[in-house]
Amino acid sequence: MTEKYGEDMSKHPIVDSGVWIKIGGENRKGRIYGIGHSLDLGIGPHVSSSTVEGPSSQNLNPTTEEIPTLTTQISNLQEHVKTQLQAQTDMQALMQAQMKAQAEMQATMQQQMQEQMQSFKRELLSALKKQK
Repeated sequence: MTEKYGEDMSKHPIVDSGVWIKIGGENRKGRIYGIGHSLDLGIGPHVSSSTVEGPSSQNLNPTTEEIPTLTTQISNLQEHVKTQLQAQTDMQALMQAQMKAQAEMQATMQQQMQEQMQSFKRELLSALKKQK
């Protein structure tokens, strides 16, 4: 690609069917190996592969009229990402608080069980002493 289009990658087309055919080969049905079936390059028996070029990066540059719309879309996406990150942070904080409360509850329940077991043990020993 650099031999054909130079060192500046912005001047390279996204797809150069001629390079794909040269490297991968073309089968009898006009398909190019390795490029997939969903990319339509207009290559077939009626079109010479050397004359077909993919879309160039120049076609991907927005027009002056599109820039404000794209800027707004980018701003909206950035705001959405910021909101989602804050929601995730809030959710993590809530989960940590719930885990802490659960651990405290578990510790309290263990303490109560130990106290009940001690109380039961004392009552059982007292009942056994009375039977003797």
